[in-house]
Amino acid sequence: MGFECKKVLLFSAFFLSGAVIVLIPCIVVIARRSNNCPVQTTTTMTTPPTTIWNASDYQSNSEYYQSLISPRNFDQSDNLRLDRLSSPQFHPTNGKSIIYLRRQYHMPDLRGSTTTLHWLDLETNTTVQLTRPIWGIHDQQFFWVDNNTILFLSNRASTDLRQIFQLTLPANVSQTADFIDPIQITNYPLNIDNLLVNRQASRLAFSCQVYPNLTIEETADRQMAEKASDRSIYQFDKLFIRHWDEYMTGRRHHPFLVQIARRSNGIFNFSSEPFDVLFSVDSDSPTRPFGDAKVQWSFSATGNSFAYTRQYDETSAVTWTTNLDIWTVNLSVPEHLSVCITCDNLATDTDPSYSPTDDSILVYRSHSIPGYESDQFKVKIYNRSSTTIVVLDNGDRSIQAMTWSRDGQSLYLEIGEEANNVIYYLSNIFTDRSINLLIRNVWGWHVPPANGTNSSAPLAFLIHGGPQSSWYDAWSYRWNFQSFSSQGYAVIAINFHGSDSYGQNFTDSIIGEYGSLPYEDLKLGLSYALNKFPYINASRAAALGASYGGFMVNWIAGHPE
Repeated sequence: MGFECKKVLLFSAFFLSGAVIVLIPCIVVIARRSNNCPVQTTTTMTTPPTTIWNASDYQSNSEYYQSLISPRNFDQSDNLRLDRLSSPQFHPTNGKSIIYLRRQYHMPDLRGSTTTLHWLDLETNTTVQLTRPIWGIHDQQFFWVDNNTILFLSNRASTDLRQIFQLTLPANVSQTADFIDPIQITNYPLNIDNLLVNRQASRLAFSCQVYPNLTIEETADRQMAEKASDRSIYQFDKLFIRHWDEYMTGRRHHPFLVQIARRSNGIFNFSSEPFDVLFSVDSDSPTRPFGDAKVQWSFSATGNSFAYTRQYDETSAVTWTTNLDIWTVNLSVPEHLSVCITCDNLATDTDPSYSPTDDSILVYRSHSIPGYESDQFKVKIYNRSSTTIVVLDNGDRSIQAMTWSRDGQSLYLEIGEEANNVIYYLSNIFTDRSINLLIRNVWGWHVPPANGTNSSAPLAFLIHGGPQSSWYDAWSYRWNFQSFSSQGYAVIAINFHGSDSYGQNFTDSIIGEYGSLPYEDLKLGLSYALNKFPYINASRAAALGASYGGFMVNWIAGHPE
């Protein structure tokens, strides 16, 4: 493809100098295309998509590995070929089956992937693939709203845009012999990025990336006009200009609330006009870049209230603050005004979760130190009729996630504890609050090479990023210990000062000590490992890391001792 058809970013000398000194205002020149390049147009769907699954081009992960003649050690290519199972949800009434997402890759070259819905009977271990696998098609963010109905997002639409679909399950799913074709519910000219359905299946929330003060349709029209105009320059008068891997050119993740109802044919549709909660606000919910509607949005027990997390993106101050706040909307009144319930705290407040039994109560995670993104997360209980309560105020572990018990009286808490993800049960949160450890399984990890320890082996000395994170007892598709082990390396991974899961004081200890305490820990950990495991060849050791880990590798290179 010629240069004129490629997206190439050209920064003027003015931008380079101005951005280094004050960052704003600036102009970014984006060479997008010439008039010779094809312009994308949108189409309106009148019939269900007709993409045909090419069965001859499909091979499951298990079928591929069963076809191999000779066994071999697991390596990173195998790691990347693994199916990725996620988001299991129990049957909404009897809990005897689950539905989950499965992402699988084109075997063996990984040139494509597809994500589908699967059903599993927990009593018989019978598995049924519900939706048809098509390369490039991805089902996601599903909700099992009643015994036989699933609402989910997918790009199965003929426009290739993510829309809301409905899947209707047969009475006996285990006898399903073929894939079930879903029904498309929405047909917007923009992607739908997030979905949340209330317990009664009477309302749902979804998000689209829209311009403030513009509707979905008006945003799509503006995008089309900009593409047709060959516009190549954007002027920025505030930060962020770029966040992670995207330029902030104006569109925002806005939550839309809408009533839904089931028609006589069993298919859901919108029974009201979607309402943009942040219509005139230049801000995102879910927040960028890692915000997730499943944890940053919540419907109340009756479905008549909605809570969401947002950041203050309206000014450049967003680049120096960690302040997130929780807002609530009363859906039983026509005004649908947003009310901030955490504005007295200038640090992070996020992940609201309404009680399953009381519309006036919700819990959320909260920091206390403004501007410090590695501060300890504590759980707070908000009650409209009384003061906010801090749960486990004397603890020194950070709460990573929380889930209500069915009766609305207790919480399940996920906590990082000595490089393990553990679950505690906090009972009677409104009275005596007793806490019990439910699920547990380390200052450093040692993984021997797959070919054994009888002969000398080189060392892969892994250094985690963050730096306020940890090497956890968890599987990874990126920094995977087994991938190094399979190549004959011994693996040592140290959780140095600043790592989380060892208490907040240990996490905080790295502040102002980024080149000292972790470096000393790594030296001591390496010395201990070389003495403890004599098969490791100290003269064949390599340090590897990314982000802060990459910084530390460079730091080590500059300190030859």
